Amino acid sequence: MAGAGGNLPALKACLADAASARCDLRIFLGGATGPGTPDLTICAFLEASFDAVLPGAGDPAPSHWRHPRELETEGGRLLLCHGSPRDVNTGVWESRINPRQISRWLDEQGCLGLLCAGTGLAWVRGIGDGRFAVNVGSVGRPDNDGDPAVHYAVLEYDDRRRDWSASFRRVVYDHEAWADYLEEQQAPQELVSSLRTGRWPEGLKGLPMSEIESRRSVASERTLNLA
Repeated sequence: MAGAGGNLPALKACLADAASARCDLRIFLGGATGPGTPDLTICAFLEASFDAVLPGAGDPAPSHWRHPRELETEGGRLLLCHGSPRDVNTGVWESRINPRQISRWLDEQGCLGLLCAGTGLAWVRGIGDGRFAVNVGSVGRPDNDGDPAVHYAVLEYDDRRRDWSASFRRVVYDHEAWADYLEEQQAPQELVSSLRTGRWPEGLKGLPMSEIESRRSVASERTLNLA
């Protein structure tokens, strides 16, 4: 998971869904803070709820929130980051994926797969030789697909087939109540609007036009084999 953006109700809903899906390891890839929840409150909640937490851009991170970091698994080593492995502030957009660059990052760390965040938009891509990259999206804001639900990514390793699969879980929470609360707190109207409609305003800072033009819906519980 990543990109809570202060949205504690959505984060709690995603964790409850992960428990129902029997996820045995929970990783948060940064983007903790935002309007509506005090920074210290949501950071303490993450510390208590996840097996590992990475810092995102602007997060008041303790020293043990390292970026990037590697995760050893039975299916191989995974490279974890917010933004990119080189820069926590620079996200990897689906419309601008550079497979060669991702391969270089994986080679440098001896990793099989890249798990990243920072753009708020989820995607998954196999890049050959059984290697892959996944942007886990945002648990605090919709995917710009017209659906107010949020998403997070689940990775599974099949030790019999010796390959990975990735899926995105769609999670519904009381987005109207959270939007009402943020409006009372005088949060930015573009944020409140996106929570209600599931659409990001075209003028939202940092959203490339290529993403606006080409964005596809993230299918509920879509599963992709990454071999």
